[in-house]
Amino acid sequence: MNAFFYALMSLALAATNVNAIGETLSCQTYTSSPKGFECNDVKDIICTEGCKTFVTAYKCTLSEFPKKPATTELCTAYWGSGTAYMKLCGNAQGSFQCTGGGDGQAKCYGCVAANKIPWASKAK
Repeated sequence: MNAFFYALMSLALAATNVNAIGETLSCQTYTSSPKGFECNDVKDIICTEGCKTFVTAYKCTLSEFPKKPATTELCTAYWGSGTAYMKLCGNAQGSFQCTGGGDGQAKCYGCVAANKIPWASKAK
């Protein structure tokens, strides 16, 4: 009975110690790419497991239709850049220019140095 209990506890502890590779980062700005997400404008850190939360941006207009009424957007593809008065927001609907600021930040997972991702390194 003690051996069974010990084995069960060991299995439970091993399961809880399995962590994702890389770090979790809070990103004020982010951009998606085929490799993952770049966080806080640092090009050589890639978050390979994606992001789970994103910035909500306000007073956003579609770049292709600037006269369309402004909307509030969830920036699931990218957030940042632009100018001091306008930020860029991207999602499945398109690319937006937002002048009302944004709330929140992206929480991104599996963030590692780009040179530590074997499948993402450039062919030689």
